[in-house]
Amino acid sequence: MAVLCCIVILITVAGLLIFVLTWQIADLTQDVSNIQAQMKKFLAGVQKYINDHFGITPQVQNKIIEQQQSATTSTGSMGINVVAFIGGFLADLVLTLV
Repeated sequence: MAVLCCIVILITVAGLLIFVLTWQIADLTQDVSNIQAQMKKFLAGVQKYINDHFGITPQVQNKIIEQQQSATTSTGSMGINVVAFIGGFLADLVLTLV
């Protein structure tokens, strides 16, 4: 009977954890367009500041950014690494609890 209670509690906690994560991700995806708009506004302000204080035009700034991005890891591979880390973490968590 005690084993059955532990299993039910484990499944309930795991279900609640999945529910909360899904809920938070759904809220985040709804806010993505607002976040993107705010980021574009912020970056435009930063570009204007750099242009006003350092004399580097937005076109030259974009070219510098493109050069730096090509030298670093791509966003796609970073996204895959994040997903793999989260998957591994959740698998380890479940295995540790069991």
